[in-house]
Amino acid sequence: MEQTYDGMNNGGDFEKSLIPNLSRLRKEGINFGARSSFMASGAMGWTMGSLVAQTARINIKSFRAQDDFDPNATVIPGAYALGNILEDNGYTNMFLLGSDANYSSRSTYFKSHGDYDIKDV
Repeated sequence: MEQTYDGMNNGGDFEKSLIPNLSRLRKEGINFGARSSFMASGAMGWTMGSLVAQTARINIKSFRAQDDFDPNATVIPGAYALGNILEDNGYTNMFLLGSDANYSSRSTYFKSHGDYDIKDV
C-alpha cells in the first residue's frame, strides 16, 4: 500500500490520513508497504506477473519455464482463475482501469479467464 496516502504525522503526504485502518495496522506491526517483509517476488514485480498472481495464484515465471509462456501469444491455457470461478457461479466480471487494457495482454488474459467486461481509457 502506498504510504503517501497516510497523514503527514505518519510519513504520508496528506493532512489527514486517507487510510486510517491501514495506519492502525501498521502501528500494530502489520505493514504492506515496500519497506516491509511483504515484498513482491520478482515474478510479481511487473504488470502481468502481479495480475496473474493475484487472480490465478500462479507464479508466472514458473509457468513460463514449464510451458514456454509468452504473455503476448497466450492467455495461460489451463489456468483456473478467480474470474473463471465467478463466471461459473453466475457473476458478471468487470475489470476497470485507467490505461489501455491491451497493454501487457491484460484484456486477452481477463477475457479468457472469466469473460470480463473491460472498461479502460
